[in-house]
Amino acid sequence: MNIPYKLICTEYPGHAQEFILKLSEEEISSYRAVVACSGDGLINEVVRAIALRQDYNVGKEYRIPIGIIPAGTGNATAAALCHHSGLLAKSSVLLHSVFLLSLPPETMSLLEYKMGLVSDEGKLRLTLPTSQRISPLTGIRFGTDNKNSRHFGVLSIEWGIFSDLDYKSEKLRWMGETRFTVYGYYCIMRKQLYRAKLSYLPIDNQKSQSLKNNGSKTTEEDSISQSSLVNKNVKDLRRRPNESNDPIKIWNKTWYYLPDIGKPISNDNGKWVVLDDEFISILVLNHSHMAASAVVQPDAHFSDPYLNLVIIHKNATRVDLIRIAQAISSGKGLKSTPYMDIVQISAVRVDPYPNSSVITMLDGELMPSGVCQAEVMPGYFSVISGGQTI
Repeated sequence: MNIPYKLICTEYPGHAQEFILKLSEEEISSYRAVVACSGDGLINEVVRAIALRQDYNVGKEYRIPIGIIPAGTGNATAAALCHHSGLLAKSSVLLHSVFLLSLPPETMSLLEYKMGLVSDEGKLRLTLPTSQRISPLTGIRFGTDNKNSRHFGVLSIEWGIFSDLDYKSEKLRWMGETRFTVYGYYCIMRKQLYRAKLSYLPIDNQKSQSLKNNGSKTTEEDSISQSSLVNKNVKDLRRRPNESNDPIKIWNKTWYYLPDIGKPISNDNGKWVVLDDEFISILVLNHSHMAASAVVQPDAHFSDPYLNLVIIHKNATRVDLIRIAQAISSGKGLKSTPYMDIVQISAVRVDPYPNSSVITMLDGELMPSGVCQAEVMPGYFSVISGGQTI
């Protein structure tokens, strides 16, 4: 295909981040994309490096896109890109990820469904647009109470049973993606509870009513929906990319929805929900997948201007947890139940109790334990995708 490229084989953790940070603006602008051939961990390094570059912001005309060739055990972000491009993700994520990268930037002819490359949904349409697109990729700004802790992600934040599963199953890495199933059932049988104060800012306050019914302590709330306000704010941020006071321009240096992690969250407007209780797990997800074969929210898109918060409460039984695992592995995804809430949010803070030792993971990478918080960075990055128009 005569595509010029520069190959960098990473030799140690942080190598990719170090390389990208050292590139001058002229050098990085000379590339059409940076492609990570890896699992979700190296993608996180690339994302973090782009966010930390002093010359990077969404106001620039050129934002170097990220391409993905999945080569890990989870491959969640690659699967989400395939899924929302109308291509099979569960069984053919590598083939279809490379297929997306092989397309020229300009529009191509339609791909016939009989080629076997499209999903069942695509087959119903008979044809599928297959032009390569540079799409916005929403980011996650993440911080802990560790000094100078500043991180960025595009996949998820795991706390509780999900983080135990992700981190402790590393000893079974030789099993490939099957390790999640094997260790997952061990975690279900164990069913450990973790106590914390959970604070989150929903984009729809009406959701808080269901939370009041599960026995957790919660704050008083307005009945006014925030979804229109959040969407308006996101549109405003994208509409005014060159204004010096544009919050998204400095999102890599300061919090937008949250105060610094050592300061209390002001809830004068009553829009924050606060739960002080025991939880089985808290999961913040940026898109549809947790792994190539694990779908949490099929309709969640990687460019959505919000994050998805999944709260599994202490009243969930082991049978309930098995049902959750089956729903994720089947591709149907999760829905709110009396023991689980799913909320679209702009920001979240988790403050564990001192005697509650909990693993925290960002994009599958181990983070310092303790108080942590995160907020959405709408459309902050760019990614190579295809298929359906965003």
